[in-house]
Amino acid sequence: MYPREILHWINDAEVAASSAQTFDKRCPIDDRVIAQVARGTAEDVRRATAMAASAAEAWGRVPPPRRGEVLGRAAALLRLKEREFGDIVRTETGKPWKNAVAEVGSSADLGIFMASEGSRFYGKTMTSPIANRSVRTERAPIGVCAAIMPFNSPLAGIAWKVFPALLCGNAVVAKSHELTPYTAVAFGKLLQEAGLPRGLYSAVQGLGPEVGTALVEDSHVDLVSFTGSVATGRMIQKTVSGRPTCMRSTIATSFSNTPSARNCAIRRWQVATDALASVAITRSGVAALSCSRLRIRTSSRSSAMRCPGMKCSVR
Repeated sequence: MYPREILHWINDAEVAASSAQTFDKRCPIDDRVIAQVARGTAEDVRRATAMAASAAEAWGRVPPPRRGEVLGRAAALLRLKEREFGDIVRTETGKPWKNAVAEVGSSADLGIFMASEGSRFYGKTMTSPIANRSVRTERAPIGVCAAIMPFNSPLAGIAWKVFPALLCGNAVVAKSHELTPYTAVAFGKLLQEAGLPRGLYSAVQGLGPEVGTALVEDSHVDLVSFTGSVATGRMIQKTVSGRPTCMRSTIATSFSNTPSARNCAIRRWQVATDALASVAITRSGVAALSCSRLRIRTSSRSSAMRCPGMKCSVR
């Protein structure tokens, strides 16, 4: 059941906001208020990142295969709790049940894959032009990763950021999207049950200007992973580049795909346009896989234009 009160997840426990303030979580289906969410501050961020920094060093010394075992247990638990997490995703996003549980399944699949990567944690050896000298590269943890989440696929977004970061020996502080706050907390409880050491994963609730900005600017943070709008991505990149010490960032911003098609028979064009229409409107178009246009080669345009429902503009 979806909780009436949603708090931070810090140091393996649910924690209220230091400001004692909250904001409404509304149902995307009928706009009714279904929960009160902790409205985080920079102080909450500092607490979470300090805990992450203190836990990261010991975790980084754990052999990668052992770290992978924790991820494997988390993936197995995610499969067992498919209905529970599916209900959370459906409640927060308004997705149909089929799509919500599919997101749970794909997140578990990723956890299983990343768990196996613990046994393939390869470096490289290279030849050197200097006699009696060898060159090699080794993978080393970065430290504390800030993961700023999207709302359209909340569980998949967490899985794609958190599983790889933990496998590589890092700690993670997630910033929940304000529209999908509880998914990150439920994920923290799952990791705790799987045996992840205390302090390695935290989730802070709140608004972007109040919590997201503080997380990007925090001195404990060594990497920022962001998925969201172009404007916010640019602002994060500017902040990261201005830091006095080296800091990494991975930015994934919104875009629309432009698939190409050519040399289709007319009967195949109908299949293609039906599929493309479905891709364009799935998740109400709020997905990186949505398509807003189709590029057709000149030799195929005449066939495409004879397809019912197909409109072509020549550019």
